[in-house]
Amino acid sequence: QTIADRLTRAVAREPDPRKKLLAVFDSQAESFAARGFNGCAFISASTEAQPGGRIQAATHEYRGWLRGLFRDLAEQAGAPDPDALAAELQMLYDGAAMSVRLDGDPAIARAVRRAVEALVDREIPV
Repeated sequence: QTIADRLTRAVAREPDPRKKLLAVFDSQAESFAARGFNGCAFISASTEAQPGGRIQAATHEYRGWLRGLFRDLAEQAGAPDPDALAAELQMLYDGAAMSVRLDGDPAIARAVRRAVEALVDREIPV
């Protein structure tokens, strides 16, 4: 199962557009807690990859897909600036993955989810 498949399924389970944004981070938290989780494969692979190579291309494709997912969900939820919110959400998503990899503590997912909730509440008032 790919990351895109996992996230797409998590988003599809939520009918509420705001909760779809949170579902991405809930799915990420589940992957953090999974046995054998060793960080984001794209971050790990691209760290030493040659510029312009297949790994970099795959990483850019995945990151573009993820940014698009966040943008689409932010727009559906009524964000006034879906591009800005998508960039902020992707930064939190990436930061969470890096923190778990560096610290080995999947509990970071709770802190990130709280930050995402606060950001969504600020950017998309109910």
